Amino acid sequence: GSDRLAYLNDGALRIVDLHGTAIASPALKGVGAMTASGNGHFLAIASDSGSLVLDLTSMTTTPLPAGATGFAWSPSGQLTFVIPHGGSTDLYAGADARTARKIATSDAGESWSDISWAPDSTSLLVASRSGSANASHSRLILINADGSSPVTFGSSQRDYASPQWSPRGDPVLFTRRDEAEGGSLLTAQEPAGTASGGVAFPGARWSGWPMKGLPSCLRTG
Repeated sequence: GSDRLAYLNDGALRIVDLHGTAIASPALKGVGAMTASGNGHFLAIASDSGSLVLDLTSMTTTPLPAGATGFAWSPSGQLTFVIPHGGSTDLYAGADARTARKIATSDAGESWSDISWAPDSTSLLVASRSGSANASHSRLILINADGSSPVTFGSSQRDYASPQWSPRGDPVLFTRRDEAEGGSLLTAQEPAGTASGGVAFPGARWSGWPMKGLPSCLRTG
């Protein structure tokens, strides 16, 4: 909830209240990824003990399938994650850790990451990168919440990654390769538009979406 903070100390999970007093929690070490649900009741964690969901009310854990990573919670509370295996990636979703099931699989040789949910929880974006030695870019894929109807978002010939849907549901921010100058561009685009029609912020780094739904970025260089 809003009265607790979770952080890592030398790879070990620590939870404190807003006064800094430690709250008893399971001993989890080697934590590499940690993502909280929107209501603050759950943490999806990858640790030395495997991937799991920690209930922050009861402090009990529920295991996730082996290899689960890339956690993301939808605004409606669905847990999503990916499991890479055998040259492709499975996408899982569910109301909780126990009901999460495979809803989609990448094309052979493609790896999926960077899940970002639409604010109405009806669809999501993932970044997809080919493992081919000739591949030089990643693309974004728009997928329905049930895993159906995957379509390429923007051009499949450019390097797009790290999608971030705005709270209003209209612009999406993502990074793409700056083909003229090198490095990356932070780009905004309508979900129904084409990537070439986006607005680019050269030399910018993603910061976040404030409550009013306008992008916030930091200039670098």
